[in-house]
Formats: sequence, structure tokens, C-alpha cells
Amino acid sequence: MKNTLISPTSGKNLNVKIPYKPQPYQQEIEDSPARFKVAIMGRRAGKTEMALNLVIDRAMHNPGRFWIVAPSYRQGKSIIWNRLKSLVKNDPYWEFNESELSAKHKAANTCIEIKGADNEDNLKGVGLNGLIMDEAAFVKANVWPEILRPMLADSRGWALFISTPKGRNWLYDLYTKSDPEWHSWHYPTSINKYISKDEIEQAKKDMPEHLYLQEFEARFLDDSSSVFKGVKTCTVGELTPPVAGRLYVMGVDLARYMDFTVLTVIDSVTRAVVALERFQDIKWTEQKLRIQSLAARYNNAMCVIDSTGVGDPITEDLANSNISLFYGDDGKPGFKFTNESKTQLIEQLAIAIEQRQITFPAIDVLINELMDYEYSLTVGGRVQYSAPSGRNDDCVCSLALAVWGIRRQLHEAQVMIERDKVIDADRQGRGEAVNPIEEFETQYTGY
Repeated sequence: MKNTLISPTSGKNLNVKIPYKPQPYQQEIEDSPARFKVAIMGRRAGKTEMALNLVIDRAMHNPGRFWIVAPSYRQGKSIIWNRLKSLVKNDPYWEFNESELSAKHKAANTCIEIKGADNEDNLKGVGLNGLIMDEAAFVKANVWPEILRPMLADSRGWALFISTPKGRNWLYDLYTKSDPEWHSWHYPTSINKYISKDEIEQAKKDMPEHLYLQEFEARFLDDSSSVFKGVKTCTVGELTPPVAGRLYVMGVDLARYMDFTVLTVIDSVTRAVVALERFQDIKWTEQKLRIQSLAARYNNAMCVIDSTGVGDPITEDLANSNISLFYGDDGKPGFKFTNESKTQLIEQLAIAIEQRQITFPAIDVLINELMDYEYSLTVGGRVQYSAPSGRNDDCVCSLALAVWGIRRQLHEAQVMIERDKVIDADRQGRGEAVNPIEEFETQYTGY
């Protein structure tokens, strides 16, 4: 990458320095003579940093108008725009327009603009010398062929698509395109020497397998937008009455008007959904009675209740009744939804379904919600889970809360087994006890 710029108007050497040293795989992409480039890379593999430095270099040496298009305006402003300014802040020739997200270089007569693909009307009307599409897989399929591609025609401009995959969508078609003007690359996160192997291994343990393969290995997967893999294999059996002496957990997702309140009961031994109730537009007093009634029916089932927002006072009221409740690490009853806690909750459910650790009957509303559930990337690049726009996820959240309770319950049982066996070993003078974790895993496989 060149480090100096000769002004096209005055011929003066501007001594522009680019504080960037590409890694070999980044250099390979930058040096390729292909007009159109598709770089499929794992999360944190250095794709955005590479793209920013590339467009700065091209803009300085071949002046004109250049765009960086993000999936949303917010994402472009909070991540790409701020990073762009930090890279060129020591060059006094750059001028920044915060309202338009444009950076103009006075000496070189060149301009770099940040755009969001969520507002297509703002992407029309100008010619471009070059274009970066950041996280291209998350941009609507029509944006490239209908809007952006024609803008490169007059100047025979270039384009670089960088992204993690999201199923075999339109970006996959570009990635596999056979054309002399196109070239593609594929790199997992591990290619980046600045990301530790331990971090990648931990992500592999913490994430559902399909999500890890897509986000860190950068693999194109079929039906990748769906969060839950293996729903059909988990769909067996019927709702069943309680068994005397059996331990049950109930997940409670609360709603008042627009959404539904859903109660889902799981058997802690078979880990099968044995009861599910769904209702809407019922007064809180009646909802509390229904929760108490179903919990009592299933041997005073431990209730994991969504205590976020309006659920907080309801959970507090239920804590004063004769009902068994899940208590969080803060010592308060209920489960509070935050971006982080919901991610953990949903990914735990995804793992349970993927590994067939739970089963549920063919309840249409539950199956449909599970099949429709999807994920997206936040402005900060984090995974965010939700139902598609205009659809519900109450059954998903209720089931996820029940699974959370089952796992917490079994974990506590494991700790008790370990403690009791150690105490018994000490009392009998037998030395080391039988490994309690191995015995527990024999009894409760899958967790």
C-alpha cells in the first residue's frame, strides 16, 4: 500500500501517511487486480479495518467519490464513521461533515461517504469510483444489482464486499460467481493473528454449533437465518399429566395486551414439555391465579418468571404466595431480560434443541415460533435474537425460561451430590470419593 500522495492538481507531494500494516491475507485481497472482490471472513477477522484502509488508499491515489455502505445508517455511523475519522485525523487536508457522514480531502479533491442500506432512497443519484459493502450478507438482495451496480458504470468503478455469511443468499451467489472480473476469498477468524486461540475455543463452547461455524469459521450454511436447528427431531410425544413425586419446572413469559402470556412445564427427568398454556388480554389477578394453579398441579413446579418491566411486581406478588420461584444471582425472584441475558437464554435453548436434550409435542404455535426465530447483528456487531417483525416469540421465551430452570436445577443437584459424597468419604475414612460429576452425568445425560 502506498504511503504518499501526489496532488492531482498541483503535483505537490502531500506526504500522506497511512498508519496500517496489512497481514498477508489482507495484502492479498488488496493487491488483487480483480474489479469486484468478495471477502467472506469470520467475525473479528479484520475485514472492516482492511476495507477502510483500502478505500482511503484508493481515494487518495485515484481521486473521486467513494462509498462505504453498511446494513444500517446507525451501524455505519457508530462503527465505520468513527474509525474512518480516527485513521485520517492527523492529515489536515481532510474535512468532515457529521450530518452527511462525508470526509473530503481538499488537496486531492476526493470524497469518502458512509451510507446505510436501510434507506434505499438515499442510495440513488450519483456516480461512484469505488464502493465497499460492509457486512454485505445483511443487506437486502436488491440493493446491489438495482441501485449500487449502475452507479459504477460511468467510471468503471470497483467494489469490495466484506461479510460473514448469512445462509446461501445473494452474497453466496456473488461468492461463487465465475467471471474474470470477480475474485473471492474465504478466511476464518483464526486467520487474524491478533485474536487469541483461547478466545475462539471459548466461543466454540459457548455458542450453538451452527452459529459458531457461520460466525467464526465463516461457512455458508443452509437455512442459516434460523436460530434453532433440529426442531423436527425434538418434536415427539404428547402433553402428559403430572407424575407423583416428579420434579417439574415452569417457564412463564408474561404479557398483558399485545402479546401472549405463555406457561411451559418441563419434566426434570424426561426433559419433555408436559404442559403449555397460552392466553391473552386477561387481568393480572387472573393471570396470577392461572400460574399458581398450573404450578400446584405439577407438584409445586419451580417457576422461572420473566420479571422484566411489568413482570417485576407480578413476580414480587407471587413470591408472597405459596409458590416455588427461581431466584437470580441478585437474590430477587424472576429472570430479568437484558441483551446479554437474553443471548445466553436463547443460545442455551438452541444448544438443547440442537443436541436433542429436550422434546416437545407438535404444538403448532410453538413449532412455528421456533422455526421462524432469527438473529441479526447489532450496531456493535453483537448477535441479537428476536422473532421476525410482526410475529410473536412468547412460546420461545417461555420454553427457554423452563430450560434455563431445568439446567439450573440439575446444576444445583450436581453440587449437592458432590458435597454429600465428599462428606461421606471423609466420614467413612475411604479417602477420595467416587467422582460425583461422572455419576451425575450418567444419571442426567445431555447436561
